[in-house]
Amino acid sequence: LDNQMLEKEFTVAFINTNTIYALILLCGDEKDIKKAARTLEGILIMYQQQPFHSFIDSLYSILIIAYFCLQNFAKIDEHYKRYRRSTKGKIVNPENDLSLHGFYYASKWLDTSRKQYLKKLDGVLEATNPPNLRGTRDILLDVVEYFNIPISFSVEK
Repeated sequence: LDNQMLEKEFTVAFINTNTIYALILLCGDEKDIKKAARTLEGILIMYQQQPFHSFIDSLYSILIIAYFCLQNFAKIDEHYKRYRRSTKGKIVNPENDLSLHGFYYASKWLDTSRKQYLKKLDGVLEATNPPNLRGTRDILLDVVEYFNIPISFSVEK
């Protein structure tokens, strides 16, 4: 991660390596999760002029999950809006996009208790019905169950 040549000569690989590192940090304690968020925010600032669109959804997904773990709902909102602006509706990886939306709507419901977010979270879960999205659905259902989010979507795991 401190390799100057990698950072300067292979910027996209450097960004990808840091994104994977941040993902691994999510498995740690609060200090590690904060480090993951700082790492990804640093990438977004340092390389905002670099074209790394194929990694943008995974970067924002990890960042939003990090802030979800920290229950920093303001940061989730901020980065969700940035994600929407930076992708302009172009989905790179549907699984990452659905995860990102699911965590965003769950955080909005936990923050505000507004029923509109339950409906939107239901819609995201409905979109995860295809077999290739089962992992995403299971993660989101675990979040729903853990936080006792009263959604109407039901499925056997």
